[in-house]
Amino acid sequence: MGWTWFGKEYCKLNKRGNIDRKATMTHELESYGDVQVVRAQMVSSTYYAVIKRKRDGEHMLIVCLTQVDNNWRSPENFGYKDMDDSMGPYERDCPKAILDLADELCPPTNEWARKWREDCRENLRVKNSPTAFKNVRPGESVLWHVPEESRLMMGGESLAGKTMRLTKVKGRRSWIHKGLWSTRIPTKYVSPKDCEILEA
Repeated sequence: MGWTWFGKEYCKLNKRGNIDRKATMTHELESYGDVQVVRAQMVSSTYYAVIKRKRDGEHMLIVCLTQVDNNWRSPENFGYKDMDDSMGPYERDCPKAILDLADELCPPTNEWARKWREDCRENLRVKNSPTAFKNVRPGESVLWHVPEESRLMMGGESLAGKTMRLTKVKGRRSWIHKGLWSTRIPTKYVSPKDCEILEA
């Protein structure tokens, strides 16, 4: 499926007059008449929901990527791409409440869906563990075991399979590697699953 785009006039707005992604997605899904959103939650710009099809009473866990174009001169201000968990979406930050409800109402329909839900639960476990990145203070370090499949490069060399000591940077979503050159590495590239916490 590709992206669907429409103008601000068709969106739900918050009190500041900005597009409310969750309300807009819920309205968009229910506007077709056959879908009821049972429960929904936004994580960053991704919409996760358990929906019910009215015609047959079946439930599904869906994932919608969303984008907002703040250029109001553009006729298309809100876009989304929808899929269900059986497609094994790349985004794997589904909230526990949505996963629990989906397990109750619509068990996984294939191996991709089962693996995707397991990955989401593992991500939740890592984020909520005592060694989660949010609990690492500036100046404290982690030992990063770069995955073998990583495509990250530093100084023209692949980082795949290497182990590096990273130190959390104050006020930034990044880490610093103090090697021959001090290099900043954004947090988005460093998975907590691949790290050990070290003392400063």
